[in-house]
Amino acid sequence: MLKNYGKFLPAVLISCYLNPVFSFDYNDYIPNFHYPFVASFSAGPAWQSPGKTQTLDLTPAVTRTYAADKDTSFLATSNLFLGMQYSLSENLQSQIGLDLALTGNNRVSGDVWEDANPVFNNFDYFYEINHRHIALKAKLLPNIQLPAFNRQLKPWVSATAGVGFNTAHDFMNTPKIFAAIASPNFSDHTTTSFTYALGFGAQYQLNKNWQIGLGYEFSDWGKSKLGSMSGISTIQKPALSKLYSHAILLNFTFLA
Repeated sequence: MLKNYGKFLPAVLISCYLNPVFSFDYNDYIPNFHYPFVASFSAGPAWQSPGKTQTLDLTPAVTRTYAADKDTSFLATSNLFLGMQYSLSENLQSQIGLDLALTGNNRVSGDVWEDANPVFNNFDYFYEINHRHIALKAKLLPNIQLPAFNRQLKPWVSATAGVGFNTAHDFMNTPKIFAAIASPNFSDHTTTSFTYALGFGAQYQLNKNWQIGLGYEFSDWGKSKLGSMSGISTIQKPALSKLYSHAILLNFTFLA
């Protein structure tokens, strides 16, 4: 009997191969792992209010108050985002990747009170802080159709978290009166700190690959601190535990 079935086996296999009822497409069972590559460059103005008055024991015998100005400081900031795009649903997409940031200099300034006494307001001081970071960034982008333009408007929200590098540099103290003698300046110092940002905005699709957009981003640069005075072992140095930044960013996005 096995011999009889053996005669029909080749015919059955050929029939299954030729008959679409018995055939299947392997692609139906293989997930689609193609995720578009995303590169986005953002730049624009940012503003901060870095003033914080601090009374410091520089040495056991020297105490000074650094009375900070409360003025708003403006600077330029830029970001480069490199990542992948995923479709969470027909009308909702997400992007995740690395965010690299570089900013201009934020000016910190104020008065120096000898012995922490405002009567002895004999010096001005200023220094600058710039920020760099490498962070993980995620964006959510729902699709909104614009029939009048036959394009898509993509509002978005974003969250960023990573490692920041804040460099406090170029400290100067200047006497206000002829008799005052300036003390040595604090040295430059880079502080590594946790940084995060939250943003929102919208992108307009120019064509299949290019988008242009505008957004707002709030960020916390984290900690910053100056180094010791030249030639003096300083107990405390001017420092900031938080430095909040607000930015308006124009962005150009390429989607491969």
